[in-house]
Parts: sequence; C-alpha cells; structure tokens
Amino acid sequence: VLPLNFASVSFESPFDRDTVERCVKEILRAASLAIAAKQNVELCFPGIGRLTIRQGRVKMKFYKEFVNGMDSTGKLVDSLMNRVGIVDSVMSDRSLSRSHSNNTIVLPRINS
Repeated sequence: VLPLNFASVSFESPFDRDTVERCVKEILRAASLAIAAKQNVELCFPGIGRLTIRQGRVKMKFYKEFVNGMDSTGKLVDSLMNRVGIVDSVMSDRSLSRSHSNNTIVLPRINS
C-alpha cells in the first residue's frame, strides 16, 4: 500500500495539487460518514466505471470500453462476463446508474 501522490494526480488533471488533495479527502470523509450511517454510496469514475457500496457490500463495475482499452484481445471482458460472482462487473458506457433512494449518497461531479 502506497500513499496517493497528489502531485502526480494534479499533473494529469487541470487541478492544482491542493485542490486534488482537498477533493480526495472530502470524498473519503463523505463516503466514510455515509457508510457509518449505513447509507448506500455510489462513486462514478468517468471513462472507468462505477464503485457502489450497498448494504455493506462493495462492487466495482467497469465500463466495457475501459476494460477493452486495458486488454485489446477482448479475453478479459469475456473472462469477467463468464465468471461466477463477477458476471455483472462489466457494463456498457451507456448503462445508467440505478435509481437512487433517499438512502443513497451520490457525490457531485467536478468539471474543469
């Protein structure tokens, strides 16, 4: 486990290092409070996928286009879609998120 390098993240984004650090810490704080209150949490990672925490269970769903970009052979997508327990770990970029109840926290998007 390595600490997140905020300067490296900042270099790859339009945000300065302090803004990146504040955003990460605020996301962790909000998610931690929601989890402690037994709320559902959904974190969207544009172009990558969606991390959800529902009833204490964590699930990462990757966009098929992202997985294909990581593995151009297509074997990884096939493997993920045919494996028991993770068959729903790959979704289309066009997949809509589940409807949110009052018990779900969805963090706002940050636009540059």
